Amino acid sequence: MDTTVQTRVYNGALLTTNLLASQQTIVLGSFGAVNSGVTLTDDNAKATVGETIALNGSDYVVVGSGTAQPGVNLLGLTVPLGTAKDMILVQSVTTGQLTFIFPDGLPSATGMIALVIDVDPIGYDLVDKAPLCFAAGTRILTEKGYRSVEELVPGDLLMDAEGGMVPLLWKGTLEQPLVWERHQRHRPIEIAADTFGRGLPERPLRLSPQHRVSIRHPRFRDEFGSETVLVPVKYLLNGECITEVSGLTGITYHHLLCARHCLLVAEGMPAESLLQGPMAVEAMSKMPDVPLRRFSTVPCLPVLKRRDLRQVGYHFEPAQVPA
Repeated sequence: MDTTVQTRVYNGALLTTNLLASQQTIVLGSFGAVNSGVTLTDDNAKATVGETIALNGSDYVVVGSGTAQPGVNLLGLTVPLGTAKDMILVQSVTTGQLTFIFPDGLPSATGMIALVIDVDPIGYDLVDKAPLCFAAGTRILTEKGYRSVEELVPGDLLMDAEGGMVPLLWKGTLEQPLVWERHQRHRPIEIAADTFGRGLPERPLRLSPQHRVSIRHPRFRDEFGSETVLVPVKYLLNGECITEVSGLTGITYHHLLCARHCLLVAEGMPAESLLQGPMAVEAMSKMPDVPLRRFSTVPCLPVLKRRDLRQVGYHFEPAQVPA
C-alpha cells in the first residue's frame, strides 16, 4: 500500500537510543529540508518496529513512532506550543541516517525554532490509526442498568460518570486480527478490578491502548486547570494491574459516539466516549453510516500527553484496597 507523506532527514548528533529514551527538543537546524509528496510503501500499511518500508523506493527500518510539537522561544527558553503531529522514526538501511515521517503533515507554529519529539519504540497504523474503543463483553451503564456494549444501539440513553444521561448517536464495530509482533496499536489493555479504588473497575476492563481514562492529582490543577484529567490507558501500563492482553488471535472493538464527549461508566469505572478529533474523524470516514457531524469535538476534561505527565512528575500508583 502506498501513502503520501512528508519527511525531514535528521542531520544531528543524537543517536536512536537517545531519541527513544525521553522527550527531546531538536532545533530546526538539525534537520534537512522538508520533503513533500514522498511515497511510503508498506505491504500492510502497519509500520511495525523492525520492519523495512520504502520511501520513494529506498529502504528504511521502522524505529518507533510518536509525536512532534512546535518548539518556540519564550523568555530565552524553548517550550512546546501548538498542535502536536503524528510522527514515525525510521533509519536508512544503506546509510543509517534517521528520517522523520509525518503522515498528517509537519507541525508548524509562528516563531517555531525547534521540534519537541516524543517517540516510543512502537509501530504505527497508517490506515485507521486505531480510534479509542471498548472491547467486546464490556458492560456499559445505561438508563436500564448495565448492558453489554454489543447490545447497544443508537438512541440508547447511557449514564455518564456524574449520573446524567447522554444519547448514543452511533456505534461502530472493528474486527481486528491480532498478530502480536504486527499489531502493537491494537493490543487490548486490561485494567484489573479495584485498580483505581474499590469497584474501579468492578471487574477486569479491556480497552484499546488509545482509550483515555481519568486520573487525578493535585499538581494537575496548577498546570492544566483541573485536578482530574484524561490520559490514554497505555500511559499507565505497569505489568501488574494494568497489562497488555496476550495470547489472543483477534479482538472485537466497539466505538461509542455520544451527543457530547463524556465519561461513560464501563464496569463501574469512568472511561470516555469517542471524541471526534482529527484522527478519529479520518478513521471513521472510512466506515459506513457514520454521522460525522461535529457533536463531540470538545473534550470533557483536559487531555494530557505523555510529556505532560513527565512535566509534573506524575507516576501512576494503584489504589490500596483493603482485603
